[in-house]
Amino acid sequence: MHPTPEEQLQAVLRHLDAVAADSSLSESAREALDDARRLVRRLERTWAGRLPFLLTDNRLAAELLSDLSPMLPELVAEIDAATRGLPASDGHDIDEPSAHLLNKWLQDLLGRAVHLLPDHEGGDAGRSRIARHARERLAADPTLNREPTDRRPPEEPTQ
Repeated sequence: MHPTPEEQLQAVLRHLDAVAADSSLSESAREALDDARRLVRRLERTWAGRLPFLLTDNRLAAELLSDLSPMLPELVAEIDAATRGLPASDGHDIDEPSAHLLNKWLQDLLGRAVHLLPDHEGGDAGRSRIARHARERLAADPTLNREPTDRRPPEEPTQ
């Protein structure tokens, strides 16, 4: 797709920079323009990481839901339908809006699972895993953090 989102953001920044060069701008207009430029630069920095984050998060959420599905008979059909929507590992067959919609669906299923897991040790462990997933996804989301964490599994030690 051309122009790409990155190219479009760069074009917006060029236009904002051109307006900022106008020496007749009022102080309040200059402050508003500086704020807009900061926001667009932040979006430009985080956009490239958005799709990889969503692909990883979707895969991890789907794996978690699949692991928990034996304790969630009310959600099995929806979990199966959502996990069938996962793209190939390279992500070339899905765009950001589709990945985002799938992510919202998977996160909704995880939220509902918290309430539907049984009240026993297995259910409590499942809720703990969901809470850990939520913390890790917040730390890894490039749109929320300046330095998102890497969510790849740690490498196995060699013996």
